[in-house]
Amino acid sequence: MTGVELQLRYQPSDRTLINAHYAYTDVDSGYVFTYDPVLSTNDHNDRVPRHKAGLLVHQKIAGGLSGSINFYHMTDANWRDGNDVDQFVRTDAVLGYDFRIGKSSGNLSLIAQNLGDDYEEHARNNVFDTRYFLKLTMDFNYLFIFLTVFDNN
Repeated sequence: MTGVELQLRYQPSDRTLINAHYAYTDVDSGYVFTYDPVLSTNDHNDRVPRHKAGLLVHQKIAGGLSGSINFYHMTDANWRDGNDVDQFVRTDAVLGYDFRIGKSSGNLSLIAQNLGDDYEEHARNNVFDTRYFLKLTMDFNYLFIFLTVFDNN
């Protein structure tokens, strides 16, 4: 297995972050498929996605608001312990609000995952559809509360 991973992080200000990543994987292996009546071989060259890439853009907005969008792409693969799945592009978005109450701080975020078409991850029966979450995080200076509410239709 050979490959390369690259990541580029650009932060033009303390309010803006742009992060891009890319990975290339080349699997070069084979196995004996059958012995009888003839010797047949096959390979694992498509057992992992060859290309994976993503782009994250995060922006802090005035008044404690922030927003981010994340694009992720993966090419098709015939997972060894899964199924043959097609390439997909996934888009996630987050709108967050940081706040303080006395000495405590918190964050309320609306999270949207997979804003595009449904796709299969690793196996055909693992379909990832659009999901929405409302996440509340509170820090009470020694007590930490994390609450997530979601709707999966």
